Amino acid sequence: MRRTIVIGDIHGCYDEFRQLLEQIGVRDEDLIISLGDIVDRGNKSLELYRYFRERKNAIVLMGNHERRTTLSVTRKAKL
Repeated sequence: MRRTIVIGDIHGCYDEFRQLLEQIGVRDEDLIISLGDIVDRGNKSLELYRYFRERKNAIVLMGNHERRTTLSVTRKAKL
């Protein structure tokens, strides 16, 4: 049976996120929902983006840190 796993505020801590998934025994059919803030602070935000992009059963909501990063990039692009 598929489970729904909800997590927020990962903040670039990819290794810790993967350890958590291992501890709870996440399966391919489980749905993982990120409540936002997968970037910033930790040094592996890109790995988290890749994980969620490649996972079939995942939903990522935009948090304030993603919003701030997106706004920063788009503002610089307009200069």
